[in-house]
Amino acid sequence: KFKFQEYLWQVESHSSSMSDDERFYQCIAQIDDYVRKNVQKAVGLEQMTIYAFSYFYDVIYDAGLLSLDNGNSPTMITKLQIRTLKQAAKNICRGSTHLLEKHPFLCFDLTYIFSLLTTGYKLSENTNINICKKIRDFEVAWSLGLALKLL
Repeated sequence: KFKFQEYLWQVESHSSSMSDDERFYQCIAQIDDYVRKNVQKAVGLEQMTIYAFSYFYDVIYDAGLLSLDNGNSPTMITKLQIRTLKQAAKNICRGSTHLLEKHPFLCFDLTYIFSLLTTGYKLSENTNINICKKIRDFEVAWSLGLALKLL
């Protein structure tokens, strides 16, 4: 249990009676329903070069999809297909990785990002996204991205 703002939340682990992929598909069904009701489609996004940073970078890094060990740095841009996020989410939701011990919400976070991009923004799983944390040694946040878009 934990309290966030005015709400007390109780988080429980998934049922062990579910099949491996059933955990992912049950989770994404709930998230897709929320995203359909609450996210506006970004018109023309499928024709743009897409950059993801901040929360996206942190979750993707925690999932082991970015590695600083092989020369990557937070200022480098890594290109990933959206389908890579789905596969990582399925693997983590299966419990087939040690990452859940350190990042207990990683299954949810990856599934949410995948749903937001595909169900919410209507991007294909084959779409490439560019992942970065810093531009010219400055950490990028959504507010900077919005400001740059408005200029």
